Amino acid sequence: MNIEKKLCEYEILFAKYTTLLIILRHLLLWIINFFFREYIYLALDTIILCLITPGFILLFYLSNFNFSKLGKITSFLYLALLILYCAVSYSQNLIAIFSYVFLFPLSFLLFFEFKKTFILSASILLIFPVSYLLDNYTNIDRNFPKYYAEVINVFTIIFSLILFFCYLYYFVQINKLRTVYNYTINNEVTIDGFYFIKPKTYKIHFSNILQDKPETLPIDESFYKLLFENIESYMKINEPWKSPGYNLTQLTKDLNSNQLYVSSAINKYSKNNFKTYLNEFRLNAFIESVKNKNEQFFLKEIYLNIGFDNQVTFNRVFKNKFLITPQEYLEQINK
Repeated sequence: MNIEKKLCEYEILFAKYTTLLIILRHLLLWIINFFFREYIYLALDTIILCLITPGFILLFYLSNFNFSKLGKITSFLYLALLILYCAVSYSQNLIAIFSYVFLFPLSFLLFFEFKKTFILSASILLIFPVSYLLDNYTNIDRNFPKYYAEVINVFTIIFSLILFFCYLYYFVQINKLRTVYNYTINNEVTIDGFYFIKPKTYKIHFSNILQDKPETLPIDESFYKLLFENIESYMKINEPWKSPGYNLTQLTKDLNSNQLYVSSAINKYSKNNFKTYLNEFRLNAFIESVKNKNEQFFLKEIYLNIGFDNQVTFNRVFKNKFLITPQEYLEQINK
């Protein structure tokens, strides 16, 4: 199985299972609130279920989706709803509140950098000022029936543990595949977030994945064609390849797309991997730069201006493409 397809499958499974667990949570809360006749909270659970359930159903009909973008939107939406929900119902229940706080970082780290993850996770504490406003400017009754708080606490702890292990499993699997994928595309590996995984386990899983037979992602070909046209246009107009450190992750962010799709579009229509594709623009820029025989220039100045950070790399890439060194090429055109 292709690494891209395997990663895409895990992303879809993560979206489906975590959304299903959240739906089950609010469905069970709906039953609990109905039993205790807590109609305000019953209404809030109904609203959340009505908002989340259509999205869950839609996941089964989408042939593809931007996992990163969808995850960010969903994270913001559900976080806002949960802050309001907890402010109304659990503002005095620290067990319920903090059982959610430790859940968010694992989920957010799949979509955001560490700094944003920390800020978003800490924002759950907005429950307290929102609760204060509700206490002072609304007539919401905070007197819970007997045993209601105990039932909610037990339920919340059990659910939080289940959701935590679900997050943990997919967090590990998705990031392992992302690591392998980044290695195959950029020849570099980032191990952020994997301090608890043994190196031997990595080696076994990586070798198995890399030996699988390649397949294609189940996405409409017109999607890739349009995406590649956007990539070409961006490369020609903005010339990001002039930066030596420019990589696939940055291109994905610049296009507001998905790294898997961007890479697939480049592989499909340029017949090259990302690094080779990037170097094509750099080499073409070099050829254009030296066309004017009357203009004086220094080789180092040129290769630095077109995105190569050292001459060894520049010479190697140039020779792989043209079978001669840059200096030999200059000698030929100056004859």
